[in-house]
Amino acid sequence: MTHNDIPGFFDWREFYKAAFIQVCESFPEPQTIQIVELGTFFGKSSCFMGEIIKESHRDVHFETCDLFDTRFANDESISNFVKFNLQNNDGNSWRGLVGRYLHDAGVLPHVLLTTADSVHLATSYADESVHLVYIDACHEYDSVYADISAWLPKVKTGGIISGHDYDRKSVQRAVAELIGPVSVTCERTWFKVK
Repeated sequence: MTHNDIPGFFDWREFYKAAFIQVCESFPEPQTIQIVELGTFFGKSSCFMGEIIKESHRDVHFETCDLFDTRFANDESISNFVKFNLQNNDGNSWRGLVGRYLHDAGVLPHVLLTTADSVHLATSYADESVHLVYIDACHEYDSVYADISAWLPKVKTGGIISGHDYDRKSVQRAVAELIGPVSVTCERTWFKVK
C-alpha cells in the first residue's frame, strides 16, 4: 500500500517534496526536523510525507492531527465521504482506519497520528521549534485565523508556514491579515518562509 491507495484529496505532493528538501538543506543534520500537519483526513498526505521521511533517513519528528469527528466537518459532502468510507472498512473508527492505512503503508513509525484540536496542539510546541507547518484543517475564516495565530510563533526563523485551499476567500483573508503576501503554487497551496 502507498499513499495512492488511501481515499481522500491530496494535490500538494510537489510542494511537500520541495518543502521537505528545503528544510533539510536549511537545517542540516544532526538537527531533528519538526514537521506538523493540521488536518489528517484519511491520511493520504500524511502517508506521502511518511514515505518521504522513510526514504530520506533523516531524523524527523512528523505529527499530523485531526479531530476525527464528522460533527466538525465543514461540509456535508465531506461528512458523507467519511461515513461512506467507514461503512466499507469493517466499522473501524475514523482514527483507527487512518492508523491502519499508515501501518499498511509501512510509514507508521515515521508518523505521529494525534487526535487533537489544532490550536490546542500548538501549546505542546515551543516557539521557534517547528521547521514546517501545513494547515489544512477547517477552512472557515475563524479557524484558519486561529491556526495561523497559534502556529506562526512555533515556526523557526527560516522555516515554512503553509496551507491548502488558497482559492477560498476565507483562507486568503486570514493569511493576508496575519502573514501578508505569500507564494502560491498551482496546487492551491500558500506558503511563506519565516
